[in-house]
Amino acid sequence: MVVEKIGILVVKNIKCTLNHNVINHRFAFLHQEKIYLTIQYGNNKKSTKPAQLKKGQDGRKEASYTESITLPVAKVTGEFKITCCDKNDKNGRALGDTRETLTDALNKNGPPDNDVGKGRKFQLELFSNSNEGIIGKVILYIMFLAMEAPEEQMRRVKHKSLRGQMIGIMIIDDIKVKNFNGHKGDLRVMLGNEKASTEKYFNTTNTEYPHGIILPVVASSNFSMLLQVYYSSNEFGNHWIYFSSQAKDLWEKLMNGGQVSVPEISFSTGGILAAMVNLKISIHRSLDLKLLPQPEELKIFHWYLKSAEEGNINGQNKLGYCYLLGIGTTKDDEKAFQWYIKSAEGGNSGGQYSLANCYFYGIGTTKDEKKALYWLKIFI
Repeated sequence: MVVEKIGILVVKNIKCTLNHNVINHRFAFLHQEKIYLTIQYGNNKKSTKPAQLKKGQDGRKEASYTESITLPVAKVTGEFKITCCDKNDKNGRALGDTRETLTDALNKNGPPDNDVGKGRKFQLELFSNSNEGIIGKVILYIMFLAMEAPEEQMRRVKHKSLRGQMIGIMIIDDIKVKNFNGHKGDLRVMLGNEKASTEKYFNTTNTEYPHGIILPVVASSNFSMLLQVYYSSNEFGNHWIYFSSQAKDLWEKLMNGGQVSVPEISFSTGGILAAMVNLKISIHRSLDLKLLPQPEELKIFHWYLKSAEEGNINGQNKLGYCYLLGIGTTKDDEKAFQWYIKSAEGGNSGGQYSLANCYFYGIGTTKDEKKALYWLKIFI
């Protein structure tokens, strides 16, 4: 049985604050106080870069992280954990971790912000690994993305009715840089009015950036993206991708979903080749975190998926229902329609009735009252 990815968790705008007692005890004799965070959902985990602890407004030390962490969700679990680690310890000693599940955090942190492209804000307490109680807190924003692209909105990206609206989230990933310049720089991206960068991560040799660049996709009449290799205010190279003209084929591929490889891009500064960059782009529908299926729903979905793939016509009808309502998976009218066809053609009465409804209301297909009546008569 093939287990589908449910979606992607994106963690961004992360800030960790540590209490005075932890700083004094752990970092008393160190000149450089650096910590990093490991973020885990189920079996998937990634770490931030180490960041310097600096004095915050309340006098406590805090570290901020500019990178975004992307975690594929293939299995729903209650475990969502952030671990704070001491960079100065050669073994990356854990100072503490969070103890709340994602569901608990959702219920505690109140309603989401109006800015969907920003994500849902969370504040989680850090508990000591050596029985010292609460040692600090982590503030972060989390987004839940569907694997599929917002195809309908992408086709109408230049339409007046959508102008200025966020239609999806772009992930720029698998970034590989061949840097010939001789000193550090970073890759900057501007999509409409939104900006992000690799924050001086690549150096003088070939480098793979381990974190994705996350940007909201806002509908515009002249939709384009600027990529810039930046070394200083006097030394940078630009490359434009015009999705509405020269790069229409790239936009079409992105509408079909999945990652799309961009042909290698050359950047020059002062007429001299400075860097060559390879990367992949994908665009995703943004989902409410509360739509993240619960473990029991996922079990139901996988049970019907296994049954449907083995040719059980009742399982095919039930799987269509899961896709129709988003039970244990992301909502997908087209997949619901396809499984209803298999069930109906196999002779399942429930599938025949569901298929008639799809044709009558245009669910996952073009509205067709003749076909709706045909399948309704067979059902009766």
